[in-house]
Amino acid sequence: LRLQDSGAVIGSISAASGTAVLFNTTSDYRLKEDFKDISGATETINNLKLYNFKWKNDGTRSDGIIAHEAMAIYPQPISGEKDAMMTEDGVERISPQQVDYSNFVPLMLKSIQELSAKITALENA
Repeated sequence: LRLQDSGAVIGSISAASGTAVLFNTTSDYRLKEDFKDISGATETINNLKLYNFKWKNDGTRSDGIIAHEAMAIYPQPISGEKDAMMTEDGVERISPQQVDYSNFVPLMLKSIQELSAKITALENA
């Protein structure tokens, strides 16, 4: 499955092997410009509130964030609007905000690099 926007591939779902699936986001350097280092990743992560919570629909527990809280700190992986409603088949329902947790990976990788540099500096002190 290939996802496109204006004819350009922006992502895909593909088989890595007979037992694995890849959820791919386009990352080709030819489609990017103005590269800048990520800074303050550890601070951003530390400012995110993480919760263990119970889902109202079935009572199962999960770990995660609250979208509108995270949006104020790191908006990139959040979609939708806080408290939005939609009407579907004449019934008003919640139009939920959503989180793409995979967008946190670059931030986490940078935070690991920042923490590794701090550890190295302390070890060499």
